[in-house]
Amino acid sequence: MKIGSPTADTPTPCARWRELPDKDRLAWVSENLAEWGWAELVLAVSAAENGYVTVALREQFDAAERGRLLRAVERQFKASIDSGLTVWLEPAQDRNRPRQLRGVKVL
Repeated sequence: MKIGSPTADTPTPCARWRELPDKDRLAWVSENLAEWGWAELVLAVSAAENGYVTVALREQFDAAERGRLLRAVERQFKASIDSGLTVWLEPAQDRNRPRQLRGVKVL
């Protein structure tokens, strides 16, 4: 089966990950970021039972740098914690002032 094909198997988190409370999963991810020196650039926001780890960036990066950083963090999590983890970037806040004043919500 080809990698990237729609029928490829997607790894899921192990039982140990799934059985931990949310706060313990988040602590595990945060400790891993600190251990590898990523904590000054990346903040772990949530670590869900399904393996989705949401992170926020502490600095502004252009799209290419942001992509490289997030891929590196995800590879680290997969190698150090669990191969079933996936990194998601926290959505940015809408900074468009006129849209905010009209009450329009962009998801």
